[in-house]
Amino acid sequence: MVDTELQPVAPPWAPSPTAVATPTEQVETAARKKWGVSADAGFQIVPDTLFRCQKLLGLDAIDVVIILNVTLHQWYDDLPYPRPSIIAKRMAVSTRTVERHIESLEKKGFMRRLPSRPKKGKMIRPFDLSGLKSKLERYATVNLERRGHSWGV
Repeated sequence: MVDTELQPVAPPWAPSPTAVATPTEQVETAARKKWGVSADAGFQIVPDTLFRCQKLLGLDAIDVVIILNVTLHQWYDDLPYPRPSIIAKRMAVSTRTVERHIESLEKKGFMRRLPSRPKKGKMIRPFDLSGLKSKLERYATVNLERRGHSWGV
């Protein structure tokens, strides 16, 4: 008879040793391993290209933090719609500072602030980030080609 008290017990978030982890489970496990319990409060996947090519993209630190705050609110196919005042409070800057940077990001083609529309009884103003995605993909493609990689590898 085996003494179960001496057997190691896997944490509840660890994948079963016999099960094949899905890509989502692999990402969640990697995030949990890297960040510990803080990952349980939520995390987002952000391409390294945003940081590595920040200067080439013409983004300053405030721009990047605003982008991260906007993408924090993006769920599945729904467009994100955080209010500039919420982003400003998180960043400890004025709402006007955030609004000016959003206007600059729009002029540079990184995002578009869409017209207000109702959602669940509130008026929201979503962000379209397709420009950001397009710009990051261009830089990532060049970067991957230089490193000898291709998409999906």
